Amino acid sequence: MPKSPPTLTATVSAPARSPRLVWLLGPAMVAGVAYLDPGNVASNMTAGARYG
Repeated sequence: MPKSPPTLTATVSAPARSPRLVWLLGPAMVAGVAYLDPGNVASNMTAGARYG
């Protein structure tokens, strides 16, 4: 009687998200928006500094 090939079972764990990557996303988004529309970002920053 022929033998069946062994069944392989393996789990692949996804890498954990780096806290540093998440920490850098905020400034990256601000820089990206400032690149696209610098006047609007400057006025928003001024208003935020003035009115909190």
